[in-house]
Amino acid sequence: MKFKYFILLLAIATLSFFTKIAAQEKANRTLVILDSFFVSPINVQFSIDNSQNIYLIKNTNELVKQDYKGTFIGNFREKVLGRIGYIDCTNPLLLTVFYPEAATLVQLDNMLNVTNKIIFQDLLLGDALVFCRSYDNNFWIYDERNFRVKKVALDLKIVAEGEWLTNRLRFKIKPTRLEEKGDYLLMHLPDTGIVVLNRYGMFKKFIPIKSKSFTVVGSQIYALQADKIKIIDLNNPLFDAEIQYKGEPFIQIESVNQKIYLLRENAVVRIEN
Repeated sequence: MKFKYFILLLAIATLSFFTKIAAQEKANRTLVILDSFFVSPINVQFSIDNSQNIYLIKNTNELVKQDYKGTFIGNFREKVLGRIGYIDCTNPLLLTVFYPEAATLVQLDNMLNVTNKIIFQDLLLGDALVFCRSYDNNFWIYDERNFRVKKVALDLKIVAEGEWLTNRLRFKIKPTRLEEKGDYLLMHLPDTGIVVLNRYGMFKKFIPIKSKSFTVVGSQIYALQADKIKIIDLNNPLFDAEIQYKGEPFIQIESVNQKIYLLRENAVVRIEN
């Protein structure tokens, strides 16, 4: 009886092993491009809205908007505030451009005309300022001096604070990006990893992975590396997959409506998830 039980357990373990191997082989695949959109060259960052309008940040610090056919729609340049750190086009009628060096947020209409400016300098947040929009139309920012994220309203009132992160991470962090997706708030440390918080700023986990850029689709993080896109599932620690690619390197990865887009020197491409 014991021998039969042992054989049954061995069979289950063997089946589980080969199922995992098969799933791994299926998960590791080469990149498949579904669409390609021409863009003018020399871009350092991009974003894309629900209508596939593309927003490009040039190396001259100019913001250019075009449609997916390549038709120019408008441009915007602010010479006083320094480099553009981040664009949020969740609402294409109220585009948000963030300037970290001046701790200033500029809001634009759909033709890239200025409608509002918000200055965060009075909050004394240090020099590692990153920003993103929250689900309730406030803004998340990282307070370097107090080692925590804070949610700030348009009138600069702090409406929520995350937990103190130094006690969790044991090292000083200088995030280059914040992104809220679904139930998660993520902080990008390109040379170290990704800090995962919940939507209230409470620590959940740290993922040690180097990456140029990242985006989130559902519960999965797509981390852009030199020759592949690493996929990490926030709900399944055993999941391990990657999309491999060759040729001209990608600069940045983004997602909208569950679709994944990548920026190259003169093109934005949509790939198979």
